[in-house]
Amino acid sequence: MNFSSLFRGLSNFQLPYSIESTPYHETAQWQLFEARSKKPETLDKHVTVFRPKEGADRRFILNDLRCAKRIRFPGLCNVLDVMDGSNGTTIDEQTVVLDSLLIVTEYVKPVDGELSLSSEAMYMGIWDLCQAVGLLESKFFIGNLSDRSIFYNESGEWVIFGLECCMLAEDARQQPDQYIAEVQRFTGNRIKGTLEKWDMMCLGETLETLLPKVGSIPIELKSIINKQRINGQLNVSNFLKTLQNTKVWKEAKQIVESYGHLKELHIANDKEKMETLIQFNITIRDHITGMKDSRKWLQSFTPGLLDRLIVPELCSTITWMSTQQAIYQGNIVISLALLLEYIIATKCRTVEIDTLLWGMWRLADREIRCLLLMHCHGFLKDVTNDSFQFSDKVFPYFLQGLIDSEESLRLLTLRNIPYIVELLTERQLNNELLRSIAKTQVDPSVKVRTETLLVVSRIAPQLKALSNRDSVLATIFTKSLKDPESETRLAALYGLEQCLPLFGSDVIANKIMSVIAPGLLDSDSGIRTAARTLFDKYLKTLETAAIEKFGNVKSETDQIEPTLKKFGRTQEIEMKEMDDMCIGFLRGLHVSVPTTTDIHRPTLREMSPATTATNIMAPPSERLAMPVVSMRSAKQAKQTTPVTVRPATTNDVNDGWDDDGDNGWDDFNDIASDTDKTKLPATNASDDDDDDDDGWDAADW
Repeated sequence: MNFSSLFRGLSNFQLPYSIESTPYHETAQWQLFEARSKKPETLDKHVTVFRPKEGADRRFILNDLRCAKRIRFPGLCNVLDVMDGSNGTTIDEQTVVLDSLLIVTEYVKPVDGELSLSSEAMYMGIWDLCQAVGLLESKFFIGNLSDRSIFYNESGEWVIFGLECCMLAEDARQQPDQYIAEVQRFTGNRIKGTLEKWDMMCLGETLETLLPKVGSIPIELKSIINKQRINGQLNVSNFLKTLQNTKVWKEAKQIVESYGHLKELHIANDKEKMETLIQFNITIRDHITGMKDSRKWLQSFTPGLLDRLIVPELCSTITWMSTQQAIYQGNIVISLALLLEYIIATKCRTVEIDTLLWGMWRLADREIRCLLLMHCHGFLKDVTNDSFQFSDKVFPYFLQGLIDSEESLRLLTLRNIPYIVELLTERQLNNELLRSIAKTQVDPSVKVRTETLLVVSRIAPQLKALSNRDSVLATIFTKSLKDPESETRLAALYGLEQCLPLFGSDVIANKIMSVIAPGLLDSDSGIRTAARTLFDKYLKTLETAAIEKFGNVKSETDQIEPTLKKFGRTQEIEMKEMDDMCIGFLRGLHVSVPTTTDIHRPTLREMSPATTATNIMAPPSERLAMPVVSMRSAKQAKQTTPVTVRPATTNDVNDGWDDDGDNGWDDFNDIASDTDKTKLPATNASDDDDDDDDGWDAADW
């Protein structure tokens, strides 16, 4: 008893592959399903599962199964496993049930209209197909070669699967009629000529049908392929040589030959791998030098050729060369340059690539650093810091480029800053990076200073976490507007223009307008014009903000146009106003007729502007009569009757004076006590510092 089979059945055995439920392609006899391996040694490996279609012919399926298990030629689809899908056991060809038959191969996709290949890629595919057919031709008759049996694997190699009519040439010759009948029944076509020519005719027909789906066939090749389809006169070797002798093939001859050598990389040592890859890279470099869009051309290779075959081998070779002597330095540079081109063109990302690039950033080599900086924007596109770890592995070495003595290296480093901002931590962005940029702002090179301002204007929106972003930006641009070079000053104005949406209205009014204003007095007319235009833009922004903040004028009656003209007075107007004031003063002046010939003048307090203005502005009925008091000696004061000045509306019998025969100062005190409005003048003996005996000193003014 098979205890292992019993145990698997009891434990609900599962297949070692997770298979999709829907096929992604179908041929005449097979359905292709995408699957992934669950085996520990090949965990998550992408594979293809071939399953017979419903109603498939058992004889053709079994013949294909035998060929898949026994024929192991290069150019044929690599079979990994053949099993019974119901229990996962090995298939017995005699008792196999078609419904449960599964053939697991490397992951392949059909060569069809979804591809858009360059002529060089098509030549590589023709070379692959001819090599596979040539190996089979020596011992087998294929019988049913067609475009439906051509696929490409993950390495970009064209392979064949579907040998339903394949048979050993020796066996087929023993019963040719039976074999021809089987082939005609499968293909639906009548065989013309011999069996050998039939396969060559099928090769020509396959190429004639397949190539237009993926590209355009040059006229020279088209005529040769058409002849092969009609008569099949040439064997595979001669047919391939005829194609290689055409003018269009010769233009891509070196690429196709180098591609042929790549097939042997898996059996080559490190030095042989290096030589093969260097030769291939030089060929690619020479070919793309004169192209406008070299990366688009690289993308037109068969998918998988660059990212699955070339790139992994190139990574290991560069790593090996970096551990050897310096004689391989030139090889490292060209290999790294092409590797970066392949990575960007195919958007390839693996752990091996990241590890290699981390190591390249650490090297103190300007050529390598320039290569990395020139391609930085490409291989960092759509990359997250979690996946590439730029902030930890690369950023410390990246910053060194800003202080390099070579100007071109500083410029390249600056131009790549916008592409790394999203990969930095907040501390690196707001602290380390800004400090480094502050140094390049005063760089001796005008180009570096100008580029610094352009970079700041581009990364300004990413400085959200910076609490004083407005002040920092204003300081940077203000400083550069004082630069002696007009190019730098113009770049500062450009930066202010780009950063306009980032500033609030208060910041614009209090800081930015004063930053732009000096540009209006610049010695360069172009800068003055640019500053004026920018000033107007910021002014419009302020006007819009004012409307949003305080509202718009609702109607014409609500609109009050403040004018400054009322503050403008000519000298004539001012003199006239002063003259009118003098006339008004005289009109309001009421003087009592003295009893003696002495005319007493008013005191300084009574002639003060405040008193005069109050008296003039009051109605006539309320105006105070101006008192006339003469500061005389005490003796004269006793002999002269004082002139009394009283308000017109006062009926008080107290005249405010005490006739006690003293020196007259008590009379002022009495007035002060009665009215409680007039301050007493200081006596000259105690408080008056003025020598004039007028009752007031200079401090009273």
